[in-house]
Amino acid sequence: MNKLKPLDYFFYIIYSTFTAILYGILVYFLIYRLLANGNMLHAYLWNIVSMVIFLFLDKLGTNQLLSKNLKVDGNTIWLYLTSMVSFKTTLYLFYAFILIVSRVSLLEPGIIDPEFQRFVLSIEYTLVLLVAYDKFFEHLTKDDQRLRKISKKFDKFFNRLKQ
Repeated sequence: MNKLKPLDYFFYIIYSTFTAILYGILVYFLIYRLLANGNMLHAYLWNIVSMVIFLFLDKLGTNQLLSKNLKVDGNTIWLYLTSMVSFKTTLYLFYAFILIVSRVSLLEPGIIDPEFQRFVLSIEYTLVLLVAYDKFFEHLTKDDQRLRKISKKFDKFFNRLKQ
């Protein structure tokens, strides 16, 4: 396997920052302004819905790229190019930015546009849900692996009893 060079890390950081900015623009204009019409509660709920949808699509895309019978076409190439940074990475970077902006806006209220401050405050706690989601599936995966090991041992035990 090839080792990553410092330039690779630089491009990865640039690409992940770019995707986080794009996601932020999408969330602000599509969710906060259009769907929620500036309503903080609606923005929060729509943001949760969009996060779940995008995480599902990211997982679906990864599964497709890792499938054994992958057919390379325009969609697959687009999927490959957009999968350089996982959506979860994009979300973590975006919400880190949101938390920083949120704290700054609370410590120095006049520094940020009030409308943008409402947007930031409406979605800052979505990070908590992202972390909970991430940890839940991490533990679910560990439990699945643990149960598979235990089941294998019991399969051997029950096979010996049958003989």
